[in-house]
Amino acid sequence: MYDFITDSFNIDKKMIKKIEVFSSKDLTEFHISLVPEKLRCPYCHGITHLHGFSKPKVINHPKLTDRKCIIVFKNNRFQCNECLRTFSGKNPFTFSNFKNSFLSMNNIMKSLSNLNYTYSMVAELNHISVTQVQRYFDSFVNIPRIRLPESIGIDEIHSKMAKRADSAYLCVMVDNKNRSLFEILPSRSKAELKRYFDRIPSEERNCVHYVTIDMC
Repeated sequence: MYDFITDSFNIDKKMIKKIEVFSSKDLTEFHISLVPEKLRCPYCHGITHLHGFSKPKVINHPKLTDRKCIIVFKNNRFQCNECLRTFSGKNPFTFSNFKNSFLSMNNIMKSLSNLNYTYSMVAELNHISVTQVQRYFDSFVNIPRIRLPESIGIDEIHSKMAKRADSAYLCVMVDNKNRSLFEILPSRSKAELKRYFDRIPSEERNCVHYVTIDMC
């Protein structure tokens, strides 16, 4: 059993103190507690002792069979012998304040790399909400800026995604030669365009020979 957990959750089996598995028709739960570590106080670096447990944390994990899987992690709680402050032990399953395991996050990122998948498809595949998928995409996916083409077409499009309170339009930029979209800005204002182009090196801007625009 522990070898299976080591492979599935990417932790050393020596770290596991207790594990219980509960299965229902649609859900598998792994209730896990770990062997207490010898930790120094993060506040004063004093010696600490075990001081009970934190409230169990539910962490989404990729399904292992045909059922959704969660980790119910009962983290150790420690108290400093000197300053008496308490703190939780390390969480080897996920980042602090995250509800999805490292493996689940990895699967979500792989799903997002498939251009044929929508946010809804990624959410359903990984048993999370569409909002979470969008939040992870905005936080962790870094799409490099496309180099300015020789001929740029600038136009606007009405969209609910426009961020400015006084404008309901996004600014879209296209490569006139290749007939392809290469940039979308949150506003069509002159100030937004200036901020965008000011961040681009002058050597690259000088390679632009033509600009078509119909905005006033």
